[in-house]
Amino acid sequence: PAAAFEPIAIPDWIYGVTRMAFVTPGDVLRAGKAGAQVVHTNVIWPYFPLRRDGGGPSKDDDRRMRDLVADCRRAGVRLCVGLPPFPPATLVKKHPDWRVHPDDSDAVEKVVADENNLGTRVCCNNGPWGEYLIDVCAELIADYKVDGFSFDGNYHAPLCFCSACKAGYKQDRKRNLPAKIDLDDIAYREYLVWRGERLEAHYRRMQQRIKKENADAVLTSWTVNAGRYGHFLYSPRAMPTRLNRLFDLPMQEWWMDETNLGGSLAPSFGAAYLKAVTGGRPCASEPYLMSRGNPYGTDSFPTHERLTRVLLSLTHGGALAMSFGWAG
Repeated sequence: PAAAFEPIAIPDWIYGVTRMAFVTPGDVLRAGKAGAQVVHTNVIWPYFPLRRDGGGPSKDDDRRMRDLVADCRRAGVRLCVGLPPFPPATLVKKHPDWRVHPDDSDAVEKVVADENNLGTRVCCNNGPWGEYLIDVCAELIADYKVDGFSFDGNYHAPLCFCSACKAGYKQDRKRNLPAKIDLDDIAYREYLVWRGERLEAHYRRMQQRIKKENADAVLTSWTVNAGRYGHFLYSPRAMPTRLNRLFDLPMQEWWMDETNLGGSLAPSFGAAYLKAVTGGRPCASEPYLMSRGNPYGTDSFPTHERLTRVLLSLTHGGALAMSFGWAG
Protein backbone atom coordinates (compact mmCIF):
# COMPACT_ATOMS: atom_id res chain seq x y z
CA PRO A 1 0.00 0.00 0.00
CA ALA A 2 1.05 3.56 -0.64
CA ALA A 3 2.39 5.48 2.33
CA ALA A 4 -0.03 7.89 3.98
CA PHE A 5 0.06 11.36 2.41
CA GLU A 6 1.95 13.88 4.52
CA PRO A 7 1.69 17.63 3.84
CA ILE A 8 4.89 19.66 4.02
CA ALA A 9 5.73 21.64 7.15
CA ILE A 10 5.18 25.38 6.63
CA PRO A 11 7.58 28.02 8.03
CA ASP A 12 6.05 30.12 10.80
CA TRP A 13 6.25 33.40 8.87
CA ILE A 14 3.76 32.18 6.25
CA TYR A 15 0.96 32.04 8.85
CA GLY A 16 1.18 35.80 9.29
CA VAL A 17 0.82 36.67 5.59
CA THR A 18 -2.40 38.50 4.72
CA ARG A 19 -1.21 40.89 1.97
CA MET A 20 0.76 40.02 -1.15
CA ALA A 21 1.42 42.18 -4.20
CA PHE A 22 2.36 41.31 -7.78
CA VAL A 23 4.73 44.05 -8.89
CA THR A 24 7.21 45.20 -11.46
CA PRO A 25 10.67 45.52 -9.89
CA GLY A 26 10.37 49.30 -9.83
CA ASP A 27 7.28 49.13 -7.61
CA VAL A 28 8.83 47.20 -4.71
CA LEU A 29 9.43 50.18 -2.42
CA ARG A 30 5.97 51.62 -3.11
CA ALA A 31 4.34 48.24 -2.45
CA GLY A 32 6.14 47.90 0.87
CA LYS A 33 4.98 51.38 1.87
CA ALA A 34 1.40 50.40 0.95
CA GLY A 35 1.51 47.45 3.36
CA ALA A 36 2.51 44.46 1.24
CA GLN A 37 4.31 41.78 3.24
CA VAL A 38 5.31 39.65 0.23
CA VAL A 39 6.00 40.72 -3.35
CA HIS A 40 5.96 38.48 -6.39
CA THR A 41 7.98 39.64 -9.37
CA ASN A 42 10.23 38.31 -12.09
CA VAL A 43 13.57 39.43 -13.46
CA ILE A 44 15.02 36.03 -14.32
CA TRP A 45 14.16 32.80 -16.13
CA PRO A 46 15.82 29.39 -15.69
CA TYR A 47 19.33 29.62 -17.05
CA PHE A 48 21.82 27.19 -18.60
CA PRO A 49 24.37 25.98 -17.62
CA LEU A 50 24.03 25.87 -13.85
CA ARG A 51 26.37 28.03 -11.80
CA ARG A 52 27.98 24.88 -10.36
CA ASP A 53 28.86 23.85 -13.94
CA GLY A 54 30.51 27.16 -14.75
CA GLY A 55 27.37 28.96 -15.90
CA GLY A 56 24.73 30.86 -13.96
CA PRO A 57 22.67 33.97 -14.75
CA SER A 58 23.93 36.49 -17.26
CA LYS A 59 25.71 39.58 -15.92
CA ASP A 60 22.61 41.67 -16.56
CA ASP A 61 20.30 39.19 -14.78
CA ASP A 62 22.75 38.97 -11.88
CA ARG A 63 22.80 42.75 -11.46
CA ARG A 64 19.01 43.02 -11.67
CA MET A 65 18.52 40.21 -9.16
CA ARG A 66 20.88 41.84 -6.66
CA ASP A 67 19.16 45.22 -7.10
CA LEU A 68 15.75 43.59 -6.61
CA VAL A 69 16.80 41.80 -3.44
CA ALA A 70 18.32 45.00 -2.06
CA ASP A 71 15.07 46.89 -2.74
CA CYS A 72 13.05 44.17 -0.99
CA ARG A 73 15.30 44.36 2.07
CA ARG A 74 14.94 48.15 2.17
CA ALA A 75 11.15 47.84 1.85
CA GLY A 76 10.98 45.14 4.54
CA VAL A 77 9.13 42.69 2.28
CA ARG A 78 9.69 39.04 1.41
CA LEU A 79 10.59 38.24 -2.19
CA CYS A 80 9.00 35.37 -4.10
CA VAL A 81 10.39 35.07 -7.61
CA GLY A 82 7.92 34.25 -10.35
CA LEU A 83 10.04 31.66 -12.15
CA PRO A 84 8.53 30.57 -15.49
CA PRO A 85 8.99 26.77 -15.72
CA PHE A 86 10.50 26.81 -19.21
CA PRO A 87 14.11 25.88 -20.00
CA PRO A 88 16.16 28.17 -22.23
CA ALA A 89 16.36 27.25 -25.89
CA THR A 90 20.06 26.39 -25.56
CA LEU A 91 19.23 23.68 -23.01
CA VAL A 92 16.39 22.26 -25.11
CA LYS A 93 18.64 22.13 -28.17
CA LYS A 94 21.17 20.13 -26.16
CA HIS A 95 18.52 17.83 -24.67
CA PRO A 96 15.56 17.67 -27.09
CA ASP A 97 14.50 14.40 -25.47
CA TRP A 98 13.65 16.26 -22.24
CA ARG A 99 10.54 17.70 -23.86
CA VAL A 100 6.99 16.49 -23.27
CA HIS A 101 6.26 13.88 -25.94
CA PRO A 102 2.51 14.06 -26.75
CA ASP A 103 2.71 10.81 -28.76
CA ASP A 104 4.92 7.74 -28.81
CA SER A 105 7.41 9.11 -31.32
CA ASP A 106 10.41 11.43 -31.42
CA ALA A 107 8.65 13.97 -33.67
CA VAL A 108 8.74 16.68 -31.02
CA GLU A 109 12.53 16.34 -30.77
CA LYS A 110 12.84 17.54 -34.35
CA VAL A 111 11.12 20.86 -33.55
CA VAL A 112 13.73 23.61 -33.24
CA ALA A 113 13.66 25.26 -29.82
CA ASP A 114 12.92 28.98 -30.12
CA GLU A 115 13.48 31.50 -27.32
CA ASN A 116 10.43 33.44 -28.56
CA ASN A 117 8.09 30.46 -28.70
CA LEU A 118 7.24 28.81 -25.37
CA GLY A 119 5.48 25.98 -27.18
CA THR A 120 8.87 24.75 -28.40
CA ARG A 121 10.24 24.65 -24.84
CA VAL A 122 7.75 22.54 -22.87
CA CYS A 123 9.73 19.95 -20.93
CA CYS A 124 8.62 17.08 -18.68
CA ASN A 125 9.24 17.56 -14.96
CA ASN A 126 9.12 13.78 -14.55
CA GLY A 127 12.51 13.55 -16.21
CA PRO A 128 15.89 15.33 -16.03
CA TRP A 129 14.29 18.75 -16.53
CA GLY A 130 12.46 18.40 -13.20
CA GLU A 131 15.76 17.90 -11.37
CA TYR A 132 17.38 20.74 -13.30
CA LEU A 133 14.61 23.15 -12.26
CA ILE A 134 15.11 22.14 -8.63
CA ASP A 135 18.84 22.87 -9.00
CA VAL A 136 18.07 26.34 -10.43
CA CYS A 137 15.80 27.12 -7.46
CA ALA A 138 18.45 25.97 -4.98
CA GLU A 139 21.11 28.13 -6.63
CA LEU A 140 18.87 31.22 -6.64
CA ILE A 141 18.24 30.84 -2.90
CA ALA A 142 21.92 30.23 -2.16
CA ASP A 143 23.16 33.10 -4.36
CA TYR A 144 20.50 35.78 -3.85
CA LYS A 145 18.73 34.80 -0.62
CA VAL A 146 15.29 34.97 -2.24
CA ASP A 147 12.44 33.84 0.01
CA GLY A 148 10.61 31.57 -2.41
CA PHE A 149 9.11 30.90 -5.82
CA SER A 150 5.90 30.69 -7.76
CA PHE A 151 5.50 28.92 -11.09
CA ASP A 152 2.88 29.80 -13.66
CA GLY A 153 2.49 26.15 -14.57
CA ASN A 154 4.82 23.25 -13.74
CA TYR A 155 1.97 20.75 -13.58
CA HIS A 156 1.90 17.52 -15.59
CA ALA A 157 0.89 16.91 -19.17
CA PRO A 158 -2.28 14.89 -19.92
CA LEU A 159 -0.06 12.16 -21.38
CA CYS A 160 3.68 12.08 -22.02
CA PHE A 161 5.75 9.47 -23.85
CA CYS A 162 9.19 10.84 -23.03
CA SER A 163 11.79 8.24 -22.13
CA ALA A 164 11.55 9.06 -18.40
CA CYS A 165 7.77 8.56 -18.35
CA LYS A 166 7.92 5.34 -20.34
CA ALA A 167 10.67 3.84 -18.20
CA GLY A 168 9.13 5.04 -14.93
CA TYR A 169 5.69 3.64 -15.70
CA LYS A 170 7.14 0.32 -16.75
CA GLN A 171 9.17 0.16 -13.55
CA ASP A 172 6.35 1.19 -11.20
CA ARG A 173 3.29 -0.37 -12.83
CA LYS A 174 4.86 -3.19 -14.88
CA ARG A 175 3.01 -2.12 -18.01
CA ASN A 176 3.25 0.25 -20.96
CA LEU A 177 1.73 3.72 -20.98
CA PRO A 178 -1.87 3.94 -22.22
CA ALA A 179 -2.08 4.57 -25.94
CA LYS A 180 -4.16 7.75 -25.76
CA ILE A 181 -6.03 10.20 -23.54
CA ASP A 182 -9.36 8.53 -22.79
CA LEU A 183 -11.14 9.09 -19.49
CA ASP A 184 -13.49 6.19 -20.26
CA ASP A 185 -10.46 3.89 -20.17
CA ILE A 186 -9.62 2.59 -16.68
CA ALA A 187 -5.98 2.13 -17.71
CA TYR A 188 -5.72 5.83 -18.57
CA ARG A 189 -7.27 6.88 -15.26
CA GLU A 190 -4.76 4.67 -13.45
CA TYR A 191 -2.01 6.44 -15.38
CA LEU A 192 -3.31 9.82 -14.16
CA VAL A 193 -3.04 8.63 -10.55
CA TRP A 194 0.55 7.54 -11.17
CA ARG A 195 1.46 10.79 -12.94
CA GLY A 196 -0.04 12.77 -10.06
CA GLU A 197 2.06 10.80 -7.57
CA ARG A 198 5.16 11.55 -9.65
CA LEU A 199 4.31 15.27 -9.65
CA GLU A 200 3.91 15.19 -5.87
CA ALA A 201 7.31 13.51 -5.59
CA HIS A 202 8.83 16.26 -7.76
CA TYR A 203 7.50 18.95 -5.44
CA ARG A 204 8.60 17.06 -2.32
CA ARG A 205 12.14 16.94 -3.66
CA MET A 206 11.98 20.62 -4.53
CA GLN A 207 10.73 21.51 -1.04
CA GLN A 208 13.43 19.44 0.63
CA ARG A 209 16.12 21.06 -1.50
CA ILE A 210 15.09 24.68 -1.07
CA LYS A 211 14.47 24.25 2.66
CA LYS A 212 17.92 22.70 2.98
CA GLU A 213 19.32 25.95 1.58
CA ASN A 214 17.02 28.02 3.80
CA ALA A 215 14.52 26.50 6.22
CA ASP A 216 12.23 29.53 5.70
CA ALA A 217 12.15 29.22 1.88
CA VAL A 218 8.71 28.62 0.40
CA LEU A 219 6.65 27.72 -2.63
CA THR A 220 3.74 30.16 -2.95
CA SER A 221 2.61 28.92 -6.33
CA TRP A 222 -0.43 29.08 -8.57
CA THR A 223 -2.81 26.17 -8.28
CA VAL A 224 -5.53 24.63 -10.44
CA ASN A 225 -8.52 25.78 -8.50
CA ALA A 226 -12.14 26.87 -8.18
CA GLY A 227 -11.36 30.49 -8.98
CA ARG A 228 -12.09 30.12 -12.68
CA TYR A 229 -15.11 28.49 -14.22
CA GLY A 230 -12.85 27.19 -16.97
CA HIS A 231 -10.88 25.13 -14.48
CA PHE A 232 -13.97 23.01 -13.83
CA LEU A 233 -13.82 21.99 -17.48
CA TYR A 234 -10.20 20.87 -17.50
CA SER A 235 -10.23 17.15 -17.92
CA PRO A 236 -7.94 15.38 -17.55
CA ARG A 237 -6.69 17.23 -14.52
CA ALA A 238 -3.34 19.01 -14.44
CA MET A 239 -2.48 18.20 -10.80
CA PRO A 240 -3.83 16.17 -7.87
CA THR A 241 -5.98 18.20 -5.48
CA ARG A 242 -3.78 17.28 -2.52
CA LEU A 243 -0.76 18.87 -4.22
CA ASN A 244 -2.10 22.08 -2.64
CA ARG A 245 -0.74 20.75 0.66
CA LEU A 246 2.76 20.50 -0.78
CA PHE A 247 2.79 24.27 -1.36
CA ASP A 248 3.46 26.57 1.57
CA LEU A 249 0.80 28.95 0.28
CA PRO A 250 -1.15 28.08 -2.89
CA MET A 251 -2.68 30.96 -4.84
CA GLN A 252 -5.67 31.10 -7.16
CA GLU A 253 -6.96 33.68 -9.62
CA TRP A 254 -10.56 34.86 -9.94
CA TRP A 255 -11.12 35.84 -13.54
CA MET A 256 -14.01 37.86 -14.88
CA ASP A 257 -13.78 37.81 -18.66
CA GLU A 258 -15.17 36.07 -21.69
CA THR A 259 -12.10 33.97 -22.41
CA ASN A 260 -12.76 32.03 -19.21
CA LEU A 261 -16.41 31.52 -20.19
CA GLY A 262 -17.78 34.20 -17.91
CA GLY A 263 -16.97 35.04 -14.34
CA SER A 264 -16.20 32.67 -11.52
CA LEU A 265 -19.20 30.70 -10.33
CA ALA A 266 -18.90 32.65 -7.09
CA PRO A 267 -15.72 34.21 -5.75
CA SER A 268 -16.54 33.21 -2.19
CA PHE A 269 -16.95 29.60 -3.29
CA GLY A 270 -13.48 29.70 -4.85
CA ALA A 271 -11.95 30.96 -1.62
CA ALA A 272 -13.81 28.42 0.51
CA TYR A 273 -12.82 25.60 -1.86
CA LEU A 274 -9.13 26.48 -1.69
CA LYS A 275 -9.22 26.72 2.10
CA ALA A 276 -10.81 23.26 2.18
CA VAL A 277 -8.34 21.51 -0.13
CA THR A 278 -5.39 22.98 1.77
CA GLY A 279 -6.78 21.43 4.95
CA GLY A 280 -7.24 24.85 6.54
CA ARG A 281 -3.68 25.94 5.76
CA PRO A 282 -2.60 29.31 4.31
CA CYS A 283 -3.82 30.20 0.82
CA ALA A 284 -4.62 33.31 -1.23
CA SER A 285 -6.95 34.58 -3.93
CA GLU A 286 -6.31 37.29 -6.51
CA PRO A 287 -9.25 38.91 -8.29
CA TYR A 288 -9.04 39.94 -11.93
CA LEU A 289 -11.90 42.18 -12.97
CA MET A 290 -11.68 42.59 -16.73
CA SER A 291 -14.73 42.59 -18.96
CA ARG A 292 -12.50 42.78 -22.04
CA GLY A 293 -9.00 41.54 -22.61
CA ASN A 294 -7.00 38.67 -21.17
CA PRO A 295 -4.68 39.25 -19.52
CA TYR A 296 -3.19 42.33 -17.94
CA GLY A 297 -5.10 45.36 -19.12
CA THR A 298 -6.44 48.07 -16.87
CA ASP A 299 -9.52 47.17 -14.86
CA SER A 300 -12.90 48.02 -16.30
CA PHE A 301 -14.65 47.51 -12.94
CA PRO A 302 -14.92 50.15 -10.20
CA THR A 303 -12.56 50.09 -7.23
CA HIS A 304 -15.31 49.10 -4.78
CA GLU A 305 -15.90 45.88 -6.75
CA ARG A 306 -12.28 44.87 -6.34
CA LEU A 307 -12.36 45.77 -2.65
CA THR A 308 -15.45 43.60 -2.18
CA ARG A 309 -13.74 40.65 -3.79
CA VAL A 310 -10.53 40.88 -1.80
CA LEU A 311 -12.61 41.06 1.37
CA LEU A 312 -14.37 37.86 0.25
CA SER A 313 -10.97 36.16 0.17
CA LEU A 314 -10.14 37.40 3.67
CA THR A 315 -13.59 36.40 4.97
CA HIS A 316 -13.09 32.84 3.83
CA GLY A 317 -9.65 32.48 5.37
CA GLY A 318 -7.42 33.43 2.45
CA ALA A 319 -4.83 36.15 2.08
CA LEU A 320 -5.49 38.85 -0.48
CA ALA A 321 -3.19 39.11 -3.46
CA MET A 322 -3.23 42.14 -5.72
CA SER A 323 -1.67 43.18 -9.03
CA PHE A 324 -0.15 46.33 -7.61
CA GLY A 325 0.18 48.49 -10.69
CA TRP A 326 -3.41 48.34 -11.90
CA ALA A 327 -5.64 51.39 -12.05
CA GLY A 328 -7.58 52.13 -8.86
